[in-house]
Amino acid sequence: MMKKRFTLALALVASGALATTPAPLNLKYQTGAIPLLNGEATLNTGSSLRYLNADGARQVIVDGWGNPEGAASDVLGMIVPAGTDPMTQAGWGVVITESRDGHVSDSDAAKINYD
Repeated sequence: MMKKRFTLALALVASGALATTPAPLNLKYQTGAIPLLNGEATLNTGSSLRYLNADGARQVIVDGWGNPEGAASDVLGMIVPAGTDPMTQAGWGVVITESRDGHVSDSDAAKINYD
């Protein structure tokens, strides 16, 4: 049975353009083992990071940081540091998206001459 393979595209997003008084957001952080893509992948945050699902990431990116709605259209979630509010000047996040391009099946890989 062939496993599905995919790439999670990670983009570092800084919150440098925040307003001085950000609106309070209702963010629900998750930690530990976070299943992504209906269980195709698992993200382990450890104790120093927290995960926001797609809705939480959209709240930060659009409502909090003032980006257009389209900036969060393909976002699966966001990783933010524990102990730092993403709505402060010190806040930052890593946006998680999916890209299924670049997959090479096992049978195709077996035919490639790597020399």
